[in-house]
Amino acid sequence: MSFGRSAMACAGVALLCAATASFQARADDYPSRQIHLIIGFAPGGITDFVGRVVAQQLTQEFNGIAVVPENRPGSEGVTAAAYVAHAPADGYTLMLIDSGMLVNPMLRADVPYQMSDFTMVGMVGASPIVIVASDTLAVKNITDLIEYGVKNPDKLSFGTAGVGSPPHLAAELLEAKTGMKAVHVPYPGIGGAFSDLMAGNIQFAFSSVTGALPFTSANKVRALATTGTHRPLAYPDIPTVAEAVAPGYSAEIWLALAVPKGTPGDIILRLDSALQHALAEKSVSEKLAKMSIEARPLSAADTNAFIAAEEKRWPTVIRQTGLGPK
Repeated sequence: MSFGRSAMACAGVALLCAATASFQARADDYPSRQIHLIIGFAPGGITDFVGRVVAQQLTQEFNGIAVVPENRPGSEGVTAAAYVAHAPADGYTLMLIDSGMLVNPMLRADVPYQMSDFTMVGMVGASPIVIVASDTLAVKNITDLIEYGVKNPDKLSFGTAGVGSPPHLAAELLEAKTGMKAVHVPYPGIGGAFSDLMAGNIQFAFSSVTGALPFTSANKVRALATTGTHRPLAYPDIPTVAEAVAPGYSAEIWLALAVPKGTPGDIILRLDSALQHALAEKSVSEKLAKMSIEARPLSAADTNAFIAAEEKRWPTVIRQTGLGPK
């Protein structure tokens, strides 16, 4: 090898070593500045509530470096997901992903992101959905609601947090299992549905427990049923859909913490560890449990495997319910 080539080779090795050292320094110093946790819905729902609980605890895990929740509602979570998908992959932009954001690309051809644009940091938690009714609707329970919806197709209207959101998918599954038909009214966040529900402009809604609890506790709307496999702590006297009208039925809202694809592995491990510690805190699990959210501290690897399985599950459901691009 000539002196010139040898010098160039040595210079290349030096540059590689310098870049590796620089990356390691960045990973070791992480986080060194404010982190933004993007929430894809308006305040008042489960994503907002969980995001704020997690952000507060992660701030403690990072020794006071702030994790700031930032609401970016719009288009059933698409606005926020597209923003995060194209954000710098440096660990300073995080997002809570739910099953609605996962199915958005399956429902619409124009969605400007794919799930492959994200890497999961870890699972956060899961919660059933609660079906609530307006006091103006003359039904006593979920059985009455289903019977009315079967006998009077499209005479009732219901609200959710948007097309393709977990509550919307839960509603579609219930219609498929029972034969009832009602008109879907999507909102940018479930909080906006309750004023219409209380005014009787819509007759019922599929809501997160977090969104519904202030209104059911104040007797402004009525809880008819929940959608999980067992009765949640918040509604112990309300039957599940499976108990009352559709054996085997279950649907839930799950939330996972994600970062843009390409985020360095050491930073993901740091975030994974911090999230695991945060969810292990008794105060955190108690706050979540009060809203019937079960903490699920899955690792980054297990959460990515879960997401891959969900991507295989939902296309069949979407086809069966007639959703998706026409």
